[in-house]
Amino acid sequence: MRLAIIAGLLSVGLFAGCGGVDMESRDVESQVLTPCERECLAAYRTCSYQATTPEQGAACEAQSNVCYARCQPRVASPVQSMRPPPCEYACDLAYTHCLRNSPTPAQCAPEREDCYSTCPSPAAR
Repeated sequence: MRLAIIAGLLSVGLFAGCGGVDMESRDVESQVLTPCERECLAAYRTCSYQATTPEQGAACEAQSNVCYARCQPRVASPVQSMRPPPCEYACDLAYTHCLRNSPTPAQCAPEREDCYSTCPSPAAR
């Protein structure tokens, strides 16, 4: 009797999708690639499809590694992507310095606004 109940519960769990392998997590194609990485992958697939010897296959891998290495510098680290442009960043540093060292922090805000006004507009960059 217990065996029938346990088997019934297990079958209901399997039919409901509980405990199974999530196919989305295994789907490599759904992972997001940058355009540069997509080009490298397409070039590698073409090269490896046309390779007839192990040496040609190794050359395809070497070319692929070089291609992926060229893609990496374009990717900004999380800290770099959060940092404002250089001019605004310099203004923020000066503002922080002013707040820490000024006897009247109220004068720091207008100085920061003056600094921002000297920065190029985002459209001009």
